[in-house]
Amino acid sequence: MSTAGPHQRGPAGNRVVLALLRSPLHVLLGDLCELRYTASRTGRTVVLPVQYAPAGNRLVVRVGSCTGKTWWHAFTDPAPLAVRLDGTGRTGSARVVRPSDPDRPAAEELYHRRYPRAAVTGDPLVVVDLVPINPAARRGPVVRHPVASFVGLAYLLSWLCWLPLLASRQGWVAWSASPYLHLAGGLGPATAAVVVTAVVSGRAGVAALLRRCVAWRGRLRWLALAGLGPLALFGLAVLAARVVDGAWPALDRFGASTEYTALPVVVFWAANLLFYGFGEEIGWRGYLQPSLQRGRSAFTAALMVAVVWAAWHVPLFGITPTYRAMPAVGFVGFFLSLLVGALLLAWLYLVSGGSILVVAVFHAVFDIATTTPTTTSLIPTLMGAAVTVAGLATIPYLIRTRPAEAVRR
Repeated sequence: MSTAGPHQRGPAGNRVVLALLRSPLHVLLGDLCELRYTASRTGRTVVLPVQYAPAGNRLVVRVGSCTGKTWWHAFTDPAPLAVRLDGTGRTGSARVVRPSDPDRPAAEELYHRRYPRAAVTGDPLVVVDLVPINPAARRGPVVRHPVASFVGLAYLLSWLCWLPLLASRQGWVAWSASPYLHLAGGLGPATAAVVVTAVVSGRAGVAALLRRCVAWRGRLRWLALAGLGPLALFGLAVLAARVVDGAWPALDRFGASTEYTALPVVVFWAANLLFYGFGEEIGWRGYLQPSLQRGRSAFTAALMVAVVWAAWHVPLFGITPTYRAMPAVGFVGFFLSLLVGALLLAWLYLVSGGSILVVAVFHAVFDIATTTPTTTSLIPTLMGAAVTVAGLATIPYLIRTRPAEAVRR
């Protein structure tokens, strides 16, 4: 028996593709899988990525430009192999079906179902028959407990990013951590949503989730509300501050960040939308809200999301200056603000037909407006009060909304 390691056949780019196929990002690669077999002459294990047409437990692989490839000769006679398909290892056997083979028409039909415009005349087809999976064996802990898996993974990913920052700000270590770890931690919920969706629903589920991240058709009025609503509230709060304080608040640094001072305003806005807008909303509203809404009203689901969302912020109370200055009782006020925010965002998510884009834009613009450096604290206070009123006003709608009404695909 050969003791040599697996041989990755083909161009160097295959190594990148194979690494992606073995990661959660495999869902982005379409109909590509890892094929692994033992060469009969050398005893070496050969690994390569191939494109396939699926048909249940059968895969059909077209060998294009076959004169420059030799791997398929290993299956001139039926031979065992292993594949990594949708992130799962499978075993089976494969054989080459040449143009003169009696089974050729059936193999071509299967291939053309997936690739109707592909010309396969003269190209060998490798037909892979996989061993069926026992359905009970596929139900791992993530499949059995997707919501708990999502919450645990979201917390783990975000808190791992924030732990060095927490240690630095609390003086537990002598070195200083980058403030941008706060931004990176914002991607925890989105990453967890994609990973859990990939495990539970495969590529189709991830594709549906990502489509909702760019869902804008028929939702322009909701996008306008999401983008302009917080700015309108900001303007009204400025006017109110002028009346109360007797002077206009300083607005020369509108949209700037006091935490990421090195970032130009436009870059900060883009980062806020990506890391806090999409980073959080893909998880909280895109995944958790509809998951919890199965068998519950949207109102009950939103309350549960608020609890998870608030607890996710706990490490930040030892990191960000605003939270650190807050007394212990301030967490109650913080939770209540997130609670009404969860109600408002759940409503906006539902009325926009499940558009993650809409809620991500609202989340980012509201954050930018309320954290703008000014000479008065009235602006964020008044904006928070307005969101409280709006959030409470959505309660009747959320109570009436049931799962079947939740998302328009």
